[in-house]
Amino acid sequence: MNNQNLFDKYRDGNHWENHPTIYAQEFEKFLSDAFASKSMFSCFGITDLGCGNGRDVSYFQDMNRYAKGLDNNPQMIALAKETRPLYVRSFYLLDIEQLPFLDNSEDAYFCINVMHYVDQQKVLSEIYRTLRPGGYAFIHFNLLIFDQNYSIDYHQKKSDVYELLKNFEIVEEKVFLREDSLPIPHTHHIMQVILKKN
Repeated sequence: MNNQNLFDKYRDGNHWENHPTIYAQEFEKFLSDAFASKSMFSCFGITDLGCGNGRDVSYFQDMNRYAKGLDNNPQMIALAKETRPLYVRSFYLLDIEQLPFLDNSEDAYFCINVMHYVDQQKVLSEIYRTLRPGGYAFIHFNLLIFDQNYSIDYHQKKSDVYELLKNFEIVEEKVFLREDSLPIPHTHHIMQVILKKN
């Protein structure tokens, strides 16, 4: 199944806006601890790649972090601005495969529910290019997505993910299952990593 077909299969009736902010909470806590002793990161920013309706950007902003959200879907950016008027200037319609940032300029990236829809090599190259040395990225890779009939919609080898990440230091890694009931029951086998650019 190609990326567009995969997106289309789960687009209608999607419930992305109802996902909890537990991953954003986890990353914000990690960054607070990691940057606590680094004066150059005393006021760090987080860029959400594929921000959707802006749920996690709002969480980061509520935690007094400078956060911005990028998405290439005009409807999602419009929804983010409409439902989060306090943060309307934090959302940008942009292609995350071509980030408009200077080299070594960004503190941290957050990217969940996205990598299986994009050119991963391009996105990771852009993250590496623009992330400042000592900066971090929190990313979810789907190793497997299958529906209620055990039809495999997406598959990626863990070894292929490691190859994509060879320029980064993997600071944390865990693998887990996430079961979703909407728009149809399906299961994600997720590899979660926190990466560092040295």
